[in-house]
Amino acid sequence: MSERHIVVFGADVWASDWNPMSPGQQLRLILGRIDEVGRGIVLFHDTKAQTARMLPAFLRELKRRGYRIVHVVPAPAATR
Repeated sequence: MSERHIVVFGADVWASDWNPMSPGQQLRLILGRIDEVGRGIVLFHDTKAQTARMLPAFLRELKRRGYRIVHVVPAPAATR
């Protein structure tokens, strides 16, 4: 897949945002799951309005708790 510039990786924490819930319920659910594992990749679906409404509060809370948001970038060609 590297010739098509596609990267595959898994998620450590599912937000379960395909289930109907309020943004507040979703925030409590995902923060609880993150607390359990302590770090990782969170899977959100960008087509869900509840997720979009919850995201600013989620990002603020992650920052308050000392988590970092990182940008996933391809490795340099020399290290592949």
